[in-house]
Amino acid sequence: MLGGPPSREPSRDANRRAGIAPRPDVSVTVLTGFLGAGKTTLLCRLLEQAPLRITAIVNDVASINVDAAIVRSRNAETIEFQNGCACCALQTDLRESLEEISAREEPPHAVVIEASGIADPMGIAQTVANVPGAALDGIVTLVDANTFHSSASDPGTASVFARQLAAAHLVVLTKTEPGSELETLAQSVGSM
Repeated sequence: MLGGPPSREPSRDANRRAGIAPRPDVSVTVLTGFLGAGKTTLLCRLLEQAPLRITAIVNDVASINVDAAIVRSRNAETIEFQNGCACCALQTDLRESLEEISAREEPPHAVVIEASGIADPMGIAQTVANVPGAALDGIVTLVDANTFHSSASDPGTASVFARQLAAAHLVVLTKTEPGSELETLAQSVGSM
């Protein structure tokens, strides 16, 4: 376990048998979307404006995790994963981090995972589902309105893009222009 020796806190089952109300699970939200869709911008605004204690987990497949540095500059607890994707290669690291966070005496109010642009959010959601003390709050997929059609039709990105949209509990259109054809774009996103 990442946080040192195992917790001496009674198990949730022992607390339940003793009539002690269980501690609520830590809510985990996954932000997904292609590179440049605005995930880091949204996360930074959330960290600046939310009156909650949030831990950010930032996943970047690049050798230098620029997004984590930007998020960290907002004075948020930031855990960074790089050179791999949390939905596959880094699943163990993600699971161990979530276990450590949920076992804390004072866990954060929420965890927000900023997935890499190529991540399949369902893999991350499955990891969260298997961590006692953590609960998936939702998957938010950001879609850049300017690149929607090219991402949806490019043979190299279309399948990942479709999986990100299919997994979403909420789709956020970013980089929209006043007077643009948002209704048509929203219908296109909804039909994927």
